[in-house]
Amino acid sequence: MNWHRMMATGVCLTSNGYESRSASSLLTTSPAKVSGNPYQAELDYRHALNRVKRIVFFYRHPRISRRCGTTHYCQFFQWIMTLTEWVFLHSERFKPQLHLFENIDTTDLDHEFLFKWASGGKTELLDLESRIEKALINVLASIEGDPELAEQIDSSLADLPGLTLPDHRVSEWLMFPPAQTTRLRAWLELKGYFRANGASRGRLAIQPLFRDLINQDVKADHLSPPLLLRLGTLNQADAPQQAGFTSRHSREKPSINIEQVDQGVRDQTPPLRMEFVDMSRLHIRKLSLLSANCDAGLPPSTVWSQVTFAPTLTLDLEPKGSTPTAPPEVALHCLGHAIRFVLSYGDDLVDYAIKVKNRLHAEQVRRAPLGISRHVSYLDKLPTLSLRSDIPTSLAPLRIDRIHSIFRGKSTPIFSNDGGKPIAGTIREHMGLVDALHLLEACMFVIVGTTAARRQIELRKLEDDCLAKIVGTGWYLKFGLGKDILGNAQGQLTRCIPNLAATAVGQIRRLNRAWRSLHQAASKKLLYGVTGNFDACGNTTGMQINQRLDLFCDYIEVPLDENGHRWYLRTHEMRRFWAYSFFYKFGLGELHTIGWFLGHRESEQTWAYIRESFDGRDNEMRQIKAAYASSILGGRHLAHDESGQAVTKIREVVLKHFGCSQLTLIDSGDLQAYLENILEDGILEIEPKFIRDVNGADYEIMWIVRPKDAFND
Repeated sequence: MNWHRMMATGVCLTSNGYESRSASSLLTTSPAKVSGNPYQAELDYRHALNRVKRIVFFYRHPRISRRCGTTHYCQFFQWIMTLTEWVFLHSERFKPQLHLFENIDTTDLDHEFLFKWASGGKTELLDLESRIEKALINVLASIEGDPELAEQIDSSLADLPGLTLPDHRVSEWLMFPPAQTTRLRAWLELKGYFRANGASRGRLAIQPLFRDLINQDVKADHLSPPLLLRLGTLNQADAPQQAGFTSRHSREKPSINIEQVDQGVRDQTPPLRMEFVDMSRLHIRKLSLLSANCDAGLPPSTVWSQVTFAPTLTLDLEPKGSTPTAPPEVALHCLGHAIRFVLSYGDDLVDYAIKVKNRLHAEQVRRAPLGISRHVSYLDKLPTLSLRSDIPTSLAPLRIDRIHSIFRGKSTPIFSNDGGKPIAGTIREHMGLVDALHLLEACMFVIVGTTAARRQIELRKLEDDCLAKIVGTGWYLKFGLGKDILGNAQGQLTRCIPNLAATAVGQIRRLNRAWRSLHQAASKKLLYGVTGNFDACGNTTGMQINQRLDLFCDYIEVPLDENGHRWYLRTHEMRRFWAYSFFYKFGLGELHTIGWFLGHRESEQTWAYIRESFDGRDNEMRQIKAAYASSILGGRHLAHDESGQAVTKIREVVLKHFGCSQLTLIDSGDLQAYLENILEDGILEIEPKFIRDVNGADYEIMWIVRPKDAFND
């Protein structure tokens, strides 16, 4: 927890009146503590700081939070620090230095803090757009009022053509007229606000800019899409990042499932989801308890308890669990290629990578005492370490021609007019050994994601000994449950996986074990090993997993849609595909099994997965329901007691329709087709009803039948 959060006054919450940020929150005004700096009472925030700390620490008290996981605790810390920033932004109104949150009322929370945060994120809540715009206007005025600075600006514009106007894709988002935008870019270049190296070269460094101009600690991820687009127009014109894209974007084609920044602006979607409301409800309920037991710095508990979220709920917030499901054709296409890659190249690629790594490590050890560079870029060029000399023939189709990635150090204008990155397609022409290993990792993610339905966080936390084999049964994956919902404890689970998934995991385990051994790394994580740098050893982050999957989808050329866009897989989309596939095969009677495998606590959550996965696939859902109804009518499954009369009625109607005395005389295909028809007409509806009973059941399948006159033939 970093308490050094800068307030709108230009000093940190940890200011002691001498320094803008200090290492101690002990209350003292002794001049001897900080020599040479006079004490300023109006900038001493330690009183407010200690009250915030008290609130955060007591939040985890057993009387307030019976169980409070680390993730949930960090969420509350970020939530309460945002509230602190907001009240300090309105210091004249709330007097937070002395009273912290005591002057807040329910209207302030409902109609301002929560509503603005939900509708426009921190950009609207902290008024970031108008504040940064005013600051930049002042910069332009200072340029015009300083002849020496103006001369430097003109010189920069002459020497750096990259400071000229960007292309047409960003012109609609300009914050200032073109001439002023150009001069602002030159000023940003002079002050060092552009990133200087790597794929981010020429990109605006937002965090230091906001800190210096408006005294605000904020990351780019917390800014609204419109503001990001307007700030993107200040990037150098030849920078790899343009408005609407980030330096992490490395996809060959525009994506179908991953929303671009400019698309989010046009759709006018709020930046937050319904999870924000649920999370805030819990925080506010606990703050109400804190106010009743520890009122220092907090308003009365009634202020919290009377928050209704009514203004926030009028917003069109995306529902929980709105991750799309990977289309079957896309998921199966990727799964097939992943299996082929693992079986064709996996073992030989791992063996060869370990061999090259050992050779390079020995060479680096030999060169280190001589003071010679140990960088892979140099070692890659040594004739004695030539890759082509002993590369296995089985790896020839990969066209590996270097050690490090072919994308390393690229810093050229590489975005196409439609938002793709054509250079990403060169992975099919040739690649580095690092790229091949990244593809192998992606294959493991695809196979495990589509056949074992594991979350990304569960994959990232896998231990080296995550595989277990039971004779006569098969392979099992041991993992920590990744969902830490509002403070509930996570647990350790074991689920069966196919042999192919175990093979893919085993290859990555063998590869990373070798890396950790050579680097003498103590970590026992499965994914701690190969990174983007062949010469390094480290952990694989969530962003890197997505980059590996992007690379894989471009490498296998996932088919484009009619607009020329490509589906780029994500782990949760594959997880939902698994649930879709299992439900499609086994139907309504197996919600418990699906939920158990996914690690869901309640079948209602599993059903939400299913409904969203079948969105737009009404015919398929009717087929599944008709198959379930057919099995009930045929006695292969038992109906719930409450549905007994409805089942009897449907059986009578079916027999009358086909003119038979027994269901066994009816062709199964004809029976299912008829059941699909009455389902489509709304005469019969079959839905799970979620309950809690003494036997531990949490749902039952209900049959709902219309009145008798609905069956008149």
